Amino acid sequence: MNTIVKNIVLLLVVVTAVPGIVLADEHDHDHGGTDDWPDCECIVADLDCEDETRVQSAVRYLNEHDCKDYCMDHDHDDDHDHDHSRLLESHDHDMKPECARQFMVLDMYHAGCVAGGLPEYIGTAFHEYDGVCYRCFHPSAIIPGEPDCPMEVCDDPGAVTTANEKLNNETVCPDDPINDDCKEDFRRLLTYHDFCPSRDDVRLIGYHTLEQRYEGVHCNYQSNRTKNCEAQVNKDFVELLGVDNSVSRYATSMLWVTVVLLGKYTAFLT
Repeated sequence: MNTIVKNIVLLLVVVTAVPGIVLADEHDHDHGGTDDWPDCECIVADLDCEDETRVQSAVRYLNEHDCKDYCMDHDHDDDHDHDHSRLLESHDHDMKPECARQFMVLDMYHAGCVAGGLPEYIGTAFHEYDGVCYRCFHPSAIIPGEPDCPMEVCDDPGAVTTANEKLNNETVCPDDPINDDCKEDFRRLLTYHDFCPSRDDVRLIGYHTLEQRYEGVHCNYQSNRTKNCEAQVNKDFVELLGVDNSVSRYATSMLWVTVVLLGKYTAFLT
């Protein structure tokens, strides 16, 4: 066996034998309270909206492993209090880290892929687990031609209640045709539901039914936040969820070295 072949075999053995190695393809709202959310891509790798199998696998895992009961610290009763810094301090050790990781995959796809671009059950699953799993941050998909989301509703929850009452009144907001005022009211609910750091779900009664009725109505959430995997919140979650990014990066680099050597060996043979 010549030297090149020996090197290739050795590298493949190292990559596959090191415990915890996950290759990049596998492991891998800027308003108010999202500052303490980790960056999704620092925990579960880069988003690829073309790869639906990944998010489908995440939903399947969540459903098959009772993740509603093991996705977050249950010492706190407020399902929609996403103060991660506080939750990290009092982490329930019965939590299943893989449940949290798989929800972050789902969270990332739900935020970063254009609405309507994924199967409907993906959105349904997100709303099932939102509030019982740790959230992560990913910039929202920007839809050309749609207005900016009305972020002022985060400071005016009364406007959300009023909008919801109007939307659930068929005399004011009939199904057909959907008038522009009702579209604006739905954008208020959508913004409050998806992007406000603190929310009272009493104000959102019937939201998911309305979401189906107004599936073609969107708004764009413009974020100034940039991914920073060295931020403390990301380091905290890497530790909490057992994500070994250093090993993952090592595995990825070894894979690339292997590819290069294979190319050289192929050239040598020809």
